[in-house]
Amino acid sequence: MIIFLLLSLLLFSQHKEGERSRTMLACMNFISVLNYLNQIIYFNQHIASPVVMPVQLLLLGVFVISTYIMYPIEVISPGWLNRKRVLKLYLPVTALFVLYEITLALGVVYTPFESVGDLMAHIGSFEVIFRIVLALLFFLPAVFLYFVPYTRRYNNTNYKWMRGYVIVVVINAIGFLVVINSTMIIVRTLYYAISVSCSLYIAYQELFVRLIRQPEITRLPVATAKPKMAIGNNEKASSMFERLEQYVNQSEAWRNPDLSVGDLISGLSTNRTYLREAMQQNGYDSYTSYINRKRIAEFIRIIEQQGEGNYLHTFFDVGFRSKATALRNFREFTGMTPTEYFQQQVKDITFAETTPQIMQK
Repeated sequence: MIIFLLLSLLLFSQHKEGERSRTMLACMNFISVLNYLNQIIYFNQHIASPVVMPVQLLLLGVFVISTYIMYPIEVISPGWLNRKRVLKLYLPVTALFVLYEITLALGVVYTPFESVGDLMAHIGSFEVIFRIVLALLFFLPAVFLYFVPYTRRYNNTNYKWMRGYVIVVVINAIGFLVVINSTMIIVRTLYYAISVSCSLYIAYQELFVRLIRQPEITRLPVATAKPKMAIGNNEKASSMFERLEQYVNQSEAWRNPDLSVGDLISGLSTNRTYLREAMQQNGYDSYTSYINRKRIAEFIRIIEQQGEGNYLHTFFDVGFRSKATALRNFREFTGMTPTEYFQQQVKDITFAETTPQIMQK
């Protein structure tokens, strides 16, 4: 418990502004502290008469395993998780807890079996089938992770990291199932050691191996000679804007949902004043306006190229963090919603194709 608490504090202290994965991992480790505290209390209460596959611990295990998939989802697709999606992820767990309470109210008795043999002797009963289903659900999140879409080209990991994380989750799940099916103290002791080792491995990967990448683009060189002109000079602003366009278009920097004006300043080897002046001279009120225009233009290009597509995923792909922000910027840019815009495009194309035929007639 102390190790998990220290891990939680370390990860939280090392989280980066605008990057939620370490905060989520810190919360996971803190949940593990509470989980182990609950197990210690439970085992102490049942030490005189140990039981296997207790329903309460199975439900708790399903909850913990479900929580463990939020961190890799955030790693794979930063910003994809929002409040609504988190609630959806917990809906199955909530349904299982509700089902358990309903069965208790209906008079179902969950026998405290003292061995696996006793449990298997009642294999056809609802209480045993329910426990087996809960046990199998431990492995569902590991499978689910492979169906999380890589919604951005800008991502912070690869399939090698994903495989490692899935293996750790599976090891934890197997270990938990073994420990609740055994009455041997040595088995429980080994389980705690394995569980701690897995969590240390994940934390090590997060802090020292899984580096949070920036767009792979060579930094533009600093100009060898600075023009002796006023900041507001149109020629200098035009030159700076050309360098900005070159950098942003080559790196596709807008796909990074955490992109800041500081990143652009660093990448261009310039300062905030020159950059702001260049944007304003070219019709952009702010850095945010410029980047969001890039995102909307790329969104339109992708949808037109595909013919049709998932608007929400494409919004995430071009760097927006939320649907509301994306729709607001799209309306500001086009004056229409995406549906209205692409319907109008179809009408314009149809009109352009039929007009020559009408003129010939």
